[in-house]
Amino acid sequence: MPGYPDHRHTRALDSISITFRNASKLPIRRLEFNCKVVNAKADKTQPIHCHEKNALFFPGTEYTVNYASPSGVRGPVRVSLKSVTFADGPAWKPSKRDSCRVLKIYPAKIKK
Repeated sequence: MPGYPDHRHTRALDSISITFRNASKLPIRRLEFNCKVVNAKADKTQPIHCHEKNALFFPGTEYTVNYASPSGVRGPVRVSLKSVTFADGPAWKPSKRDSCRVLKIYPAKIKK
């Protein structure tokens, strides 16, 4: 995907963090992810609000965004890119021809 090839992720018990680098030539103004807590037992998902509505991510720079998990909800989170809006207006969305991989983020283990 233009602007979003490099990324890392972590998950604490109450939040997820996604680290990425804008690899495009234009600043990113808006970034949206599909984030869902996956409940394997019930085969259901619960959405997490994962978007940066009014941001400015410059080309070549690494950024980390954090999103709170719904309280009391634990388990892995499935994250995929929904859309990118560039500073000059055009939006990019993944397609079958130009896709992004889906990430599965697992909660951090509690040390005793």
